[in-house]
Amino acid sequence: MAFNWWTNLSKLQELINQIKKDEQIIRFQELENIIDHNKSITTDYNQLLDLQKVMVKKEFEQSSSLPQAKEEYDIQLQKVLKYPIIEEYLDLLEIINNDLSLIKRIIEQEIALDFD
Repeated sequence: MAFNWWTNLSKLQELINQIKKDEQIIRFQELENIIDHNKSITTDYNQLLDLQKVMVKKEFEQSSSLPQAKEEYDIQLQKVLKYPIIEEYLDLLEIINNDLSLIKRIIEQEIALDFD
């Protein structure tokens, strides 16, 4: 089977357009915009991300201070989740990431079929 770049690029562009029109993507972008323009939410959320990085690093290093890092992360997570917008944002982020992972696997499988 011949690999037709133009047809595949057209299909890719169609997929991108469909993703851009998805209600969950649109809502996620709206929430992201609101969060980005609210200094207190942004500060608290960025602190959560920083603590998450520390926790993951300590987990990778199998550090004895991992429990403390997890506790600090959990405390900040509870603080961040007091913003209803963040809870919705994180839920949508998980859904979108799962969808994108599925799309990636499908594309990888299709590419593998073209080269087999």
